[in-house]
Amino acid sequence: MLTAYLDSLQHASATTAVAHCLLASLTIGFGPFVPGFIIQHVAAVRGAR
Repeated sequence: MLTAYLDSLQHASATTAVAHCLLASLTIGFGPFVPGFIIQHVAAVRGAR
């Protein structure tokens, strides 16, 4: 799957490649905070019941 993704980026425009890189960096940058956000959201929903 990664190979297919990289192949598609090789033939993509520069704008698309930059957008994919920025999205990947955001995903990696915010990745550690996602579990905490999910736990906080679930706790808030359960508290609202």
